[in-house]
Amino acid sequence: MRHTAPLPTPSAADLPASVPSLHAAPAFTARLALQLHKNLAEAGIAQGATLLCAVSGGADSVALACLAALAAPRLQARVHMVCCDHGLRAESAAEARFVEALGHLLGLEVTTVVLTVQGQGSLEEVARKKRYAALEAVRKQSGASHILLAHHRRDLSEDMVLRLVRGTGWPGLGGMKAADPARHLLRPLLFTAPEDLRTVLHELHMPHCEDASNADTRFARNRVRHELLPLLYRENPGLDAALGNLSLLARIDEEYFAGLIAPVCAQCTEERSLETTGTRLTLSLPARSVKALAPSVRLRLFMTLIQRLARAGVQGQARSGVLLQLNAALDRPQRPRHFVLPGRMQICLGSKALVFSGLVPNETVRQGMSNFCEKPAAAE
Repeated sequence: MRHTAPLPTPSAADLPASVPSLHAAPAFTARLALQLHKNLAEAGIAQGATLLCAVSGGADSVALACLAALAAPRLQARVHMVCCDHGLRAESAAEARFVEALGHLLGLEVTTVVLTVQGQGSLEEVARKKRYAALEAVRKQSGASHILLAHHRRDLSEDMVLRLVRGTGWPGLGGMKAADPARHLLRPLLFTAPEDLRTVLHELHMPHCEDASNADTRFARNRVRHELLPLLYRENPGLDAALGNLSLLARIDEEYFAGLIAPVCAQCTEERSLETTGTRLTLSLPARSVKALAPSVRLRLFMTLIQRLARAGVQGQARSGVLLQLNAALDRPQRPRHFVLPGRMQICLGSKALVFSGLVPNETVRQGMSNFCEKPAAAE
């Protein structure tokens, strides 16, 4: 396990006296701010929109906040910053105060959300779910159309390798998306090199926080970052660019397959029934319509239905082996066929219908009614 001593957390006193306007900014920073403006415009951000910028205090998110503040006047946009204090490290409260000071310097409103990270599953996963739920709550509260995240192309590479290791299929193997409309997320710097963001901080004389836990190789993402990716870069120094192109191809394929399965999805019927421990959600499709599809399209249809159950709160996940068995069963006369996925998801292939079902636990239903959210603390 890698051990890194925590660095001193910067404070308001470490910030520069001022930040230049876009026209007065150093050349590299100005170009990247203009690129951000272009990316946001291409993502459909309208003039006068309100944008929520997630800022942890780390180098990437601080650079995003600075670039968003520079680009905002060209979009006539209002940028609102939000910082989530997970309370998992001794420095977290000081980092939140640093973000609030940064917002004051940039002339941006800041909301700090204090989270209580408890629940089943890994600490990393629980914290992630809490954080995204809090971001969505603040987005609604602030009237923002989108949440801006500071992921860059090295993060994309890490995500794609992690998905490969976990057995993710195509096109999900293409990694995180630059735009996630369902969750109102935008990653406008996703294809930007992390070194470019560090250059912005250098040109603006902007400090940032260093999270020592990012070096802790007990976490899978850190093992990929510090151990696996360096080996891959040795074989191909241009790996980030190659994976970025692969991600773009995945999005193109995803759009194509979505168009193919849309007519079949339109035939899907949904039913909900109350049970003692929750609500059973059932999705049914005519077996004949599914059987008429090519195997590659069927598999993507199966994933779409599983994701629909998961978004509704059904616990479980896809397994490629099970889905391949289901695909093969569609071409066999013996029916019905029953398949079980990890968690609470079940699939039944009958003579007339293909049925996906799962239980939404009572606790999940209650959390859904409260938007899965902690109440944000008032910004100073």
